[in-house]
Amino acid sequence: MHARVLMLIFAVVASVTASVEATAQSPAPTAAMAAARTSETLQEVTVTAKRISIAPAVREFVNQIARRENGDSLVRWDTPVCPTAIGLPREEVAFILGRISEIARAAGVPKGGETCPPNLFVVVTADPKGLLEGWNDRNDTRLGVFNGATWRYDLNGAPQSVVEPFINTPRAARVWYYTGASDTWHALTAAAGPKAENSRIFLHTLYAFIRVFVIADQTRMKGLAIGQFADYVSMVGLAQIKPDAHLGDTPTILRLFDGAPQHAPAGMTDWDRSFLKSLYATDQIMNTQLDLMGKNMVRDITHR
Repeated sequence: MHARVLMLIFAVVASVTASVEATAQSPAPTAAMAAARTSETLQEVTVTAKRISIAPAVREFVNQIARRENGDSLVRWDTPVCPTAIGLPREEVAFILGRISEIARAAGVPKGGETCPPNLFVVVTADPKGLLEGWNDRNDTRLGVFNGATWRYDLNGAPQSVVEPFINTPRAARVWYYTGASDTWHALTAAAGPKAENSRIFLHTLYAFIRVFVIADQTRMKGLAIGQFADYVSMVGLAQIKPDAHLGDTPTILRLFDGAPQHAPAGMTDWDRSFLKSLYATDQIMNTQLDLMGKNMVRDITHR
């Protein structure tokens, strides 16, 4: 009986001893490991705080610059964009076209080949008003600037009540957006189901660019680098931007002509790139696209 008790005591002692030895052999958390965990926690807290701090400004930026066509959808390219430029030296034209293509590719904009028909026209002239008046007088049918056209869409010409203020309002860069109602609505609603027709979640009319004309005043470009101008053209040529947006101190290339050249943005900012990327990544049919763009931009900007 006593022998059994002794054996049991020896077994318990051996088990406890083994457990203590195993614990002693297990490496204690090092200072480096603790510092790494602390760093990860602080980084997460910093990112979260940054998101919270910039979210209102990002939403304001999106709502200030993004224009809904006829109160319906935002406008974007649903066909390949094919830029061309005139009024500048050949090497600068080549740079601008290459830069637009690079930015379009990064944003997910459909891009055409080298021989595709131009639909994004960049025109630099010392007399933008005179040029536009000539286009208006001729009702230029080759380019279809202010008149109607038959090209996938059924359109009417723009009224003179819209054309004349566009021509007569002095700007460093005037942008004429020629848009049309997209023919993708039926396919999208068919995919969304029968309730889509009466839903407030989905928009009933989608718009796409047909042609975009950027007419820049050469006299306002003095002191600017060609890269700055190329980034500006990319921003206003790949998205429909409100011409009178209140930008404040927002970091954006859209402030290029707001002040002296030495104070102009050096190029397209993280906010600009995120805006274009979000415009083409979010679902155009959703009535909440602007809100979705703002959320996507906040995530994207804080992860750069």
